[in-house]
Amino acid sequence: MAQPTASGFFDTLTISKAAMALYREARQASKLHEHRRAITLYSEAYAFPETSSLFRARLLEYRGESHWLLCEFNQAEQDYEAALALCNEPDQAARVRVRLSEMANFLGDYGRSLELCQQALEESKLASSVLVTAWARRGVAIALRQQGNTEQALSYLTQALATFRTMGEAREQGRILVSIARTHLMRGEYQRAVTALQEALHLFRSLDDRWRITQVLSDLGECYQGLYDLETALEFHERALVLAQEQQIHIFLPQIYRNLGFVLVQLGQIDAGMVYLGRSLEEAQTLQAREQEVLSLYQLAQSCLFATSQPELAKRYVAMLKQLAEALQAARFCALAAFAEGELLFACGERQTAVSSLERALIWAQTAVDRGILWQLHAAMSRMVDNPEIANIHRSIAAEFLRQTAEPLQDPQVKKRFLQAPPVAAILQATTVDLNPL
Repeated sequence: MAQPTASGFFDTLTISKAAMALYREARQASKLHEHRRAITLYSEAYAFPETSSLFRARLLEYRGESHWLLCEFNQAEQDYEAALALCNEPDQAARVRVRLSEMANFLGDYGRSLELCQQALEESKLASSVLVTAWARRGVAIALRQQGNTEQALSYLTQALATFRTMGEAREQGRILVSIARTHLMRGEYQRAVTALQEALHLFRSLDDRWRITQVLSDLGECYQGLYDLETALEFHERALVLAQEQQIHIFLPQIYRNLGFVLVQLGQIDAGMVYLGRSLEEAQTLQAREQEVLSLYQLAQSCLFATSQPELAKRYVAMLKQLAEALQAARFCALAAFAEGELLFACGERQTAVSSLERALIWAQTAVDRGILWQLHAAMSRMVDNPEIANIHRSIAAEFLRQTAEPLQDPQVKKRFLQAPPVAAILQATTVDLNPL
């Protein structure tokens, strides 16, 4: 007799009834996000002697996952590595490498993340494990996205989504849709991101998965703030914060605090916004959430420069941002660092050096195919260059990116707010873009 699991089977003849009962109870606790209790139960099941290496490796894997979700990264890595050492069956090894890859990505080690998932992809194919192959494809896609290869990332994610739809795996479909949305968001394709997130939200609500509902609400807010629909964004971020605090989901706090801070600053609530941005940086540094640390530093630098008129403090944040971006070597982060440096130099009267920084930022942003950054970079260049003709070229390019952003938007009110947002309107009104079709 075999006990089915997420992938693979356990031969229950080699596992005591008591150990299997603890395992089932632990899995249920994990589904309810009672991770501390799940860790205890997995440990108790692991203590039973004379069980198969596969079963023990799976217990370590799941216990590691619970540690990971509690932001206990050292303990998670120890469990994952122990699981790999205990059982080298390709299916089980691939599962663990996918989880190690996810953690490496969170901690900013993108090269290792990609390497682990590529190895997992080969192992899962060797084991003919359709489910784990789809997991590995998602992991490869996330690592590629962070390195700026968004087109290839979307290809991997589309394949994984097709697999999970065929299998009827609702939760995994939702996770893939979130990854697809984040990739579109990075590309400045807001409507596609919103559509994917709305479908993911429906799936997670049907499962009462509050952990991932929190994630989706925060991501939806980030989409709307990119479209300058700040009131809608604020509503999503506040709902995400309430859920995160209720469920004690610490891993999302850096993102939620950062987005709340950004929106509040944009709405003129500068003091409150700066407090949230400061909290975001503190949480990101505590958790070693490198992506969120980069984004928090960028928002703090921009806010100090334009909202609070603190160029010295902005200079400090820009220096920290440059150092971190250079260490991570991700195209998008390098673009943000060079962009922030250019804005700072221009504010300090160093026009030519500022233009050089923005030129570097443009190269990085084009590598990352980040339309949301590209239009802002071209708009900034139009303000900084001396030659009026070149300035007009930059404005025209920025306007074209804005047209590509606005055209697909399905909600007329969202589109209207975007087009009427002062930074957007300033570019469109200075060019020959016909707004009537939009």
